[in-house]
Amino acid sequence: EWEEEILRVSRDMYVVSGWANIEDTAKKLGFSLPEDYEYDTVGGFVMANLSKVPQEGDEFYYEGYKFIVGKVEGNRLLSVFVKLPKEAEDGAKNPA
Repeated sequence: EWEEEILRVSRDMYVVSGWANIEDTAKKLGFSLPEDYEYDTVGGFVMANLSKVPQEGDEFYYEGYKFIVGKVEGNRLLSVFVKLPKEAEDGAKNPA
């Protein structure tokens, strides 16, 4: 288990734990959430966007961010890779 829930792995890529708080994650990486969202975790966000139980390698785009499912255990998402859109790289580097 990692200490950090959001870990930068390269200039434009993060790995995020499935149990990380979705509001904190959205704020740190710079994307917004739909007004009617009903999930608290990154895992819930990913499942809502995929409309199914995530499997390793599943991917989708959201606001230009690419989400790639990392590790899955049973029905639980353990980690997801998030690739930043080009214009967001600077913002995530120096969060306000």
